[in-house]
Amino acid sequence: MSTKNPKKHNSFFYFLRHKKGEVEKRMGRSIDLSELAQCVSAEWEAMSQAQKMKYQEMAAGKRQTAEKLNSLGVPLRVKEDMERRKAKENEDMIKYIEHLVGTYRCHVGVERLSFYIISTSVYTCTDEGVLVPAELSVIRCSFLDGITKELHSLFKADIPAGYMNEALEHADMTHNLLPRQNGPVREERERLSRTGTEVHSLLQEFLTEVSHHHLIAYTLSIEQEQTEKILLQLTGGEQLQISGMKLKIYSLEVLFQSMCSFIGKVSLHQVTGMITQSWYDYHPGIACTVHNLNEGGSMMHCTLARVRRWMYLMCQHIGVCKNFGVTPVRGKHCPLEEDAQVAVMNLPEMMFVTDEAVVWKDGLGAADMLQQQEVRGKIMRTSSPLLAASRGTVTRQEGLNSPSTISCVSALPQL
Repeated sequence: MSTKNPKKHNSFFYFLRHKKGEVEKRMGRSIDLSELAQCVSAEWEAMSQAQKMKYQEMAAGKRQTAEKLNSLGVPLRVKEDMERRKAKENEDMIKYIEHLVGTYRCHVGVERLSFYIISTSVYTCTDEGVLVPAELSVIRCSFLDGITKELHSLFKADIPAGYMNEALEHADMTHNLLPRQNGPVREERERLSRTGTEVHSLLQEFLTEVSHHHLIAYTLSIEQEQTEKILLQLTGGEQLQISGMKLKIYSLEVLFQSMCSFIGKVSLHQVTGMITQSWYDYHPGIACTVHNLNEGGSMMHCTLARVRRWMYLMCQHIGVCKNFGVTPVRGKHCPLEEDAQVAVMNLPEMMFVTDEAVVWKDGLGAADMLQQQEVRGKIMRTSSPLLAASRGTVTRQEGLNSPSTISCVSALPQL
């Protein structure tokens, strides 16, 4: 009895199989492999070696008939290897951060440790997992000097064919960088937008001050994979290098947790809550010029506002004045002072509104709450319903009904 050897397929075959559904959906009909190959061969040739790797691994896995495959035809070994590699990378990251922070604490003080914080956003993601970047921001900072250097850039909106509706929906729900009408926002976005190559050059120029013999930028864990992908795409699949060192993206929560260890044991969950608090989400002037012109809630999705906000909140929670003897500087350790700081909060579970006052369900009046938080200033922008706050007093605005949202002047916490 003869046994036929299984047919061997190369990596391009698995790329074709991956692309078939997408191309047929775009063309509105079924196509055979020969026609499909003509449609996607140029895309295959333009892909980097790193992007082709998963298809090469799929081809290698198929030739080992004893290997188990998942539903996509990828050997389980590939997934297991990837999980082990990520676990090792995470372990190395924690060791590096603990050693770095420990060294500074013992010799010159944690407040002198200078580090980069990075944030990115996207227009959309293709079926192949290619991200279309929208915005990138990086700051250089320390607890001693606050924010000392900033880079902010918008990407040209090069949306692939067939993805514009998805990109518009995503933009409407988040950063609003694809305004549907002509106007100041679109004009400012087009003025500031750059190609991926231009952003790559700006980033290389910005990351010139390398210290600790490593090139590290920190972001929230939820953004790590996205930011790593965008940077790889900017460099054609290779890690960005400065002075021979490859840029790595590490967890901002792990860094801040290690920095806070002299205060006491703090969990990663607690640290994440500290960094992502909403105190400065809508603080005037914290976002880029495009988002400052935008209406609605897009300001909190501005990447420049994010990195600034994260740093301000870290300064607040670690206590730069109390623990390091640093006098906070506005714009560096905390936001610039404005005539009004407006915070809109959804508080249906915490309060109810009567004809004369807002009453908190624990019996504390809104005026008392405002006095305790040292709120000062006056309301500039309106959002129904509004309570005007000045020197700790609260009065109802004329003609506004009561409701599920309350807008009040935000406090600047003590640093």
